[in-house]
Order: sequence, then structure tokens, then C-alpha cells
Amino acid sequence: MGNSRINDKKNIDSEITAENVYVGIMPFRSFLKQKWIVKISPKEAAINIDRDFFKRDESYKDDRITKKSKSKYELNFNLNKYSDLKFNNAGLKTKVKGNVIYKSRNRQIIANVKSKFDEKGFLKFKFNTKLNQDYLKLDLFSNGLDLEDSEYIIGNRKISFKKGTFKSNFKFNKSSKRTFCEGRFSFTNLKIKPEDFAENINSDSTRFFCKDNNLIGNSENLNYGTLTSNFNLNIPLTKISNNINLKGSVGYVDSLNPDIKLSGNIPYWFDKRGINFGNIESNFRINRTQLSNLNIFRKNDLRGFVTATGELKGKLTDPDISINFNVDYPHYKGIRIRETWEGDIKNKNDKFLLNMKNRYSPIPSFLSIKFNSNLKINNANFIRVFNSNKGTIGIFKDDDGYSWRADNFPLDELELSIDKKQFDR
Repeated sequence: MGNSRINDKKNIDSEITAENVYVGIMPFRSFLKQKWIVKISPKEAAINIDRDFFKRDESYKDDRITKKSKSKYELNFNLNKYSDLKFNNAGLKTKVKGNVIYKSRNRQIIANVKSKFDEKGFLKFKFNTKLNQDYLKLDLFSNGLDLEDSEYIIGNRKISFKKGTFKSNFKFNKSSKRTFCEGRFSFTNLKIKPEDFAENINSDSTRFFCKDNNLIGNSENLNYGTLTSNFNLNIPLTKISNNINLKGSVGYVDSLNPDIKLSGNIPYWFDKRGINFGNIESNFRINRTQLSNLNIFRKNDLRGFVTATGELKGKLTDPDISINFNVDYPHYKGIRIRETWEGDIKNKNDKFLLNMKNRYSPIPSFLSIKFNSNLKINNANFIRVFNSNKGTIGIFKDDDGYSWRADNFPLDELELSIDKKQFDR
């Protein structure tokens, strides 16, 4: 068949093309195995698809369930030459060659594929699964894949690898009776630029290895700006449903002890859809530390000593965040308050609400701010009560700018500075 093309009916740009496709019956093997064995060999193929290309329409699935075919056949796809493979919404672009076999009787897929990444290395992939049974076998091998200048989309976020190397001799086996893994895979000398982050993430070594039927992950010297961290993941494989256990610590480059300690767990399980994740449940604690140690606060001239505890709960892609904290001597640009403040931060649907109040002060004060994940303020309200009179400062988003109004706002206990160094009341 010449100039063959298969398109997604909902997205015509998602397609598989080939200049020529050779289709033939293998008579001798068909006779011995008592089923039709068809060999399909595309030449000059290009696979340019999105992640939903092989997803069947629900109505089509229902129709297939009521009309099960009793015929037995085997399809052998042979990619003898390297063919282009691109997943549009994942950023994956490579060249592949190898064999893929589909057996109708038990809906089994067997793949032995080798990927080539434009002189950056190879990735060998072996895959064996039975779609109507609880069975999966996966082998992933690479003696060194260069990740430099590659981009991938994970979830809805783009991640760019500035440099790094991937190695693997990892094997994973799953059946109805047993699940286990062997070997390891690792990332070394990583430099990553996430789309929404201001700076690169660097890591000397992030490795995963199998031990006592657990997949254990360790990340050492994972740095972001002035932050340095270490993480440990423990993924049990013994049960149908397990919990991924996470422990980690975060500190600043010059700190002697970790400033942030966190722990948590994420439930996960396998079913016919593949791997599924439950709701994350984690907590963290921030020891007393200077806000300006974090670049995001220092660049916005936010300072003060903060102590906090917090929780992350809910969906892995969009968890609910709750933080309770104290800030001593908060300082914003040329204004400093010589007081201790306490408050909390909560989020919902990518919107955050900050509420704060001061402690042990002759002037009761309250601050409320609504902002998004990029720290863009929607509105703010600052209230101070002095001699039974309530004074306020209100800030409101107005198109591309902000409008503000001060009404009877007391300046007692506030310190001002013109050069941001010498403060006075």
C-alpha cells in the first residue's frame, strides 16, 4: 500500500504515515500455530501523534464488548529502519526501530524497540503485557543517554534539560501473584529549567534502585538558587495498593542544619487503566530562618524571621496547601514593623488567601491578602486599631494596575527607611 496515512478523527495533525506498507501472510507459521499470522512492514514511516491517539471512543468500546471476535490472529509489525516518533504533547522526539507483536487470543502486546536520539545515545525498550490479564513485563536499558538541550512536557508543565545523563538497566515484572523489580536507573549532573521557575534546578545524582522488593529513590544535593535539598522515596511493590513514602530536608547553602523537614505518603495502585495515584498527604516544618534566604522573597524585598508548619493534601497535580507561621520583624521594601506576626496561608483552585495578625502589641493589626501562584496580588486589606479608632489601607487590582486608599491609618510602631538600611520610627 503506497502513501498510507492514519489520522485521528478529532485531530488531523495527529497521524501515522508511511510511503509504502508491505502486508503479507506467513503461511508456514500460520499453519503450524493454527491462526492467521500477518507481517506488516512499513517503509519510511513517521509517527507524529498525541497522547490520546490510541484511546478508543466510549461508544466504540461498548460495541466491541458485545461483539467479541472468535478469530485468532497475530500481527507482526516490523520497523526494519529507523522511523521518526514524536509525541506532540509530551515533547518526546526520537527515532525507533524494532518489532511489535499483537496476539488476539489473549490480547497480548510484545515489543522490542530501540530508540536513537540524534547522536545523543540509545534507549532499548522491551515490553510484554496481556491487556485482559494482570500481567506486565518491562525492561529499560541505556548505557548513557545525553539529555542536553531536550524538552519534555510532564503534566501541563514544560521542563527543559540544560544538561544531564540518563542510565538504566531497570526491569519490572508484574503478575496477579507477584510484583517485583531488578536493577536501577539514574540521572547524573542534571541542570533543569522548569517553565514556571525563575532559576535552574541542579542535582549531582538522582538514582532509583530495587532492594527487598522496594523501588528506592535518592536525590542528593538537589539545588535551586540558594536552596539545597535531599529526598528519599520508598515505593513498595508487595501489594496491589501501596503507599509511596517520602522524606526530605531543605536548607540554605550556608546553613549547618536543614531549615525545612518534610514527610508524607502518596497511595498508588494498578488496574486495567495502568498506574493510578491517590491523594497526597504530607506535612513540613520550617525552623526559624530568614525569609531573604529565598530568592523569591529577597528579589521582592521581603524580609523577616519565619517559623512555620504546613500540610499538603489532595490531588497530586493540585494539592490543597495550609501553612501556619510566625514572622518576627516583617520588612517590606522601606517599611519595617518591630512586632511578631502570626498567620496562615490556604489555597483553592490556584488562588491563595493570606491572613495575619500581630501579637503582644498595643496596636492590634490585621492583614489579609488574596494572590495567585505567581504572587500576583488581587487585593489586600491592612487594618490597625489605635485608641479605639480603626485605620485601614486597601489595595485593589484595577485592570493592569492597582488602586489604593488609606483612611486614618496609624503609623505608630512602623519604621521607615529611605535607603532600606537605616530605619527610624
